Amino acid sequence: MLIGVIGFLAVFPYLSSSAMMLVHHKNTGITALDYSQKGSSCRYATQDNVVHMQCQLTLMNYGSESKEVRIEPLFTEYDSGLLASVNIKNEGIVMPRRSSRTYHINFEGNVDDALFVTGSTNIVGVKFIDGSQEKET
Repeated sequence: MLIGVIGFLAVFPYLSSSAMMLVHHKNTGITALDYSQKGSSCRYATQDNVVHMQCQLTLMNYGSESKEVRIEPLFTEYDSGLLASVNIKNEGIVMPRRSSRTYHINFEGNVDDALFVTGSTNIVGVKFIDGSQEKET
């Protein structure tokens, strides 16, 4: 019994990923994209009224086609308060079909005031942008 439970726990991540690939097999576009908080974070610091962010984002494309999209990080309410006056510029990436990987993306944002922010944070979600379509996860 114990060996069966251990075996199930060992293969569960593979099974769940495969199940998502199967469910979204025919999806294309922005609906096939997803984000995982696990392993995602950002570090940020201000220099000359520009906030520089180095982010690690775990992103998945369950669809049958590669997808070029723009990404924007979404933060917790606590961090949003600190970063509310920062206009973060989204960044473009290409997500290969049926992929799950961690991307290292640098973002920049302009600060209106003489605000100085520095630190690190977990990211609550991301906004995928494809032309006029947007999806927040």
